[in-house]
Amino acid sequence: MRIRFFVPKCTPDNSHGRYVVELAKRFGRNHPVTVYSGALWDPLRSLVRYRFLPVPVRPAFGRLATLWAAAAILNRHRSSDIVHIQGADAPIGNVVTAHCCNAAMRAAAGHRARCHRRLNYAIGSIAERYCMSRMSTRRIIAVSHKVQREIEREYGIDPERIVVIPNGVDGE
Repeated sequence: MRIRFFVPKCTPDNSHGRYVVELAKRFGRNHPVTVYSGALWDPLRSLVRYRFLPVPVRPAFGRLATLWAAAAILNRHRSSDIVHIQGADAPIGNVVTAHCCNAAMRAAAGHRARCHRRLNYAIGSIAERYCMSRMSTRRIIAVSHKVQREIEREYGIDPERIVVIPNGVDGE
């Protein structure tokens, strides 16, 4: 099974990156894994193929635009059994992990959030809805039942397409 991940930073010091680090460590032992990212945690280099993408950290819109453009271009030339993305990081994932629901966060923040935060939530909501609603998205992984309910409510996603897999804890 060939697996590709698109993530801004594949390092254990951030949420999406930590998630991909753990998956890549496990899958990389038995499957060809390629990580497209702006940074890779050094211990993964022996387990995965790494393809550098110049992903800006800020602004959030720049990060999203870079990942979406690169993923769209790279997806034309490579095939994989699984393209795993986090939230709305790329428009091509057939497995999407939802760590949160931007539409629910936007609603909860309301007008109290700063303008740039409201803009990020709005863009994130549109991108998430697109990524999760695509026919080619086989499965959505929600990290909690709350996130699952929010995705169902905010985006109208069929509950049969969502599986809840809570984040684990590294005992070390």
